[in-house]
Amino acid sequence: MPAAVTSAGAEAIELAADFGLALDPWQCDVLHAALGECGDGRWSAFEVGLCTPRQNGKNSVIEARELAGLFLFGEQTIIHSAHEFRTAVEAMRRLEALLRDSGEAYKANRSHGEEGIVLKATGARVLFQTRTKAAARGMSGDLVILDEAMYLQPASMQALMPTLSARPNPQLWYTGSAVDQKVHPDGTVFTGVRERGLAGDSPRLCWMEWSCEEGASPTDRAARLQANPGIGYRITEEYIEDEWQAFKNTNPDGWLAERLGIGDWPSLTESAPPVFDQAVWDALCNRDAEAPDESVLVVAVAQDRSWSCVAAAGRGGAGRTVVLCTSAPGVTWVAPKLAELVEQHSVLEVVLAGDQAKVVIPDLVSAGVGYKVMTRGEQGAACAAFQEAVKASTVEHVGQGELNRAVRNARVRMIGEAEQWDRRDQQLDDSPLVAASAAVFRFGLQEAPLPALY
Repeated sequence: MPAAVTSAGAEAIELAADFGLALDPWQCDVLHAALGECGDGRWSAFEVGLCTPRQNGKNSVIEARELAGLFLFGEQTIIHSAHEFRTAVEAMRRLEALLRDSGEAYKANRSHGEEGIVLKATGARVLFQTRTKAAARGMSGDLVILDEAMYLQPASMQALMPTLSARPNPQLWYTGSAVDQKVHPDGTVFTGVRERGLAGDSPRLCWMEWSCEEGASPTDRAARLQANPGIGYRITEEYIEDEWQAFKNTNPDGWLAERLGIGDWPSLTESAPPVFDQAVWDALCNRDAEAPDESVLVVAVAQDRSWSCVAAAGRGGAGRTVVLCTSAPGVTWVAPKLAELVEQHSVLEVVLAGDQAKVVIPDLVSAGVGYKVMTRGEQGAACAAFQEAVKASTVEHVGQGELNRAVRNARVRMIGEAEQWDRRDQQLDDSPLVAASAAVFRFGLQEAPLPALY
């Protein structure tokens, strides 16, 4: 948090109340921190980042800041940008309602692409825009609000940042909720702001975040209160419970990001070291290894379902477990292939690893192939066990390119106390690694050779 001599937060809060905008305690805290002043009267924070779960009242903070800019700080041009047009228009509607209800004289421009509010007394204005590569070029702004910052592209930043350069005391706000890479592919800018805020190495950045640590229980009342400062003011605990019930079986990860602030933030730091020692993996290659007499078969599917893999693991040479893979585009080939393998070989079990693999269940049922589904905990155990098996040289492979590539590009992440394969990069097909590690793990659970189950 930037050091400040004084703060204009109290004045901004009082002004908001005069306009009928009553702020919650947490919103007042944000304004006190964001409007800290240096000894010369300039803002102590050039950048302000605010990250909260949805519906906690973030927009009211923005409105209070814009009112203060118009009536207290002498800011002549405020640029309010959003990812979606409807969000920008709604922000304009809310600010206009505050001005209208107070009797303040203003002019509103609703022409598409020219939306804005101008005060008749001073000419101070707030422009409402959606973000493009050319947005705000050639303009100067005293305050820039970047709402929906989870969707902020670097090109938009390049267009907006220069608007502040010619102003004597500018301020730039980033506001949004936790980034989920699957939903927010342009979340790297907001992530970068957050990383700088958490590191504390940007002296003029004020970062404020309400969230829970990864692994927090979605039903824990304390976690819900920690992440949602608007509870008791704008949101009820009953509503949050109803929301969880609605999403727990359909999109729990999305709910964790939206409601508890547990995002799937991309990593912008240096790449982590390789998971596997490539020399060790290469040394485990035995191109003469034969398919095992008895095996466990595991299905894994790429996150975008563009590729699938069936891995077989069984007893290899020198007491090792041998693993082989069959990969192909799509998923329709999987059930016929499994039916063929079950018919022709001694298969101990067929297992599905990962949520995407469940897409083949109807085909397996039609083909009469029995199956088991690995739990998330078992998948984590398989991830760790496979790494240890490679280190201990108790596994061997036949040098298949698809598995070699997946091993070379392997990444892991912690989810709670469990290590899992990091499957967030959909440009890489990691299904061979997921299937192979699960197959080695499941075969290791077979205490003795068992008769075929099918």
